[in-house]
Amino acid sequence: MQDSDPRQMCHIPSPAEEITSLRKRWRHGIVPEAAPILYEGGGRAVLLLHGFTGSPREFGTLAAALHKGGFTVYAPLLPGHGTDPDDLRRTRADEWIAAAVGAFDGLSRRGMSVSVTGFSMGGTLAMYLAATREVEQLLLLAPFVRIYRPPGAWLSPEVKARTVGRLARYYRKDRIGGINDSSALKDHFAYYNISLKALREALKNVGTVKKLMKDITAPTLILHSRGDETVDWRGSEAIIEGISSPSKRIVWFERSNHILTLDHDRDAVMDCCLAFLNEPIIRNRVPRGPSGTGVPS
Repeated sequence: MQDSDPRQMCHIPSPAEEITSLRKRWRHGIVPEAAPILYEGGGRAVLLLHGFTGSPREFGTLAAALHKGGFTVYAPLLPGHGTDPDDLRRTRADEWIAAAVGAFDGLSRRGMSVSVTGFSMGGTLAMYLAATREVEQLLLLAPFVRIYRPPGAWLSPEVKARTVGRLARYYRKDRIGGINDSSALKDHFAYYNISLKALREALKNVGTVKKLMKDITAPTLILHSRGDETVDWRGSEAIIEGISSPSKRIVWFERSNHILTLDHDRDAVMDCCLAFLNEPIIRNRVPRGPSGTGVPS
């Protein structure tokens, strides 16, 4: 007899249960553990963009390590996140783009050189910034350009979301999160119920970014696990093939699932992130985009 998977032992609430529970926990309009992260440091900044249904919490250890190394670090809470699934359901694709652009421009306006790290859907937004702004370095963790398709599935998840997915408001997860190391689940915050409308909005941004990939020239590092059961790792290979960066590479992991910063390979992932972001900046690219506002002062 096999042991039960602790990731599947927790009660997964219905959408109504989750919305009610989360709203009871709100402080200043959000769930406290999903709060943005801002560490003031030196003139080099790292913008951290979290994943779909997640929060800046998934960057907690990395953000602290970067700040200890002298970086200014900002991990904003993206629209529709850290509140409840119904709020996410009402969020549009362009709101995520605007939030990422505002956060980047706010740091840049302060005279900082800005590198961008994006996890999952945050990776989609990070690529948009790299194509439209002067991003110093682009670090992508399990970037979202293609949804994982289970073996034997007749239809791709993208097709399902755009067709039969319109018949339901939410997809209810059957386990807590994309983490193989059950001891790390306590550090994970995300919605259990996924708005299918919001997923379709996220796919709109994927379509936009695919058209812009050739405009990405920043030094790029992608970290991905071949055991990812949320985002298809083959999408990372497509990114490497599609972007124009002269310096680009993928580091593969084997023991983790989707949330690399919390799973079994987290120490090696941390080492890769810190080594890449501490590399000397090569300023030989054409500046992109205007400055704006977005980061707290």
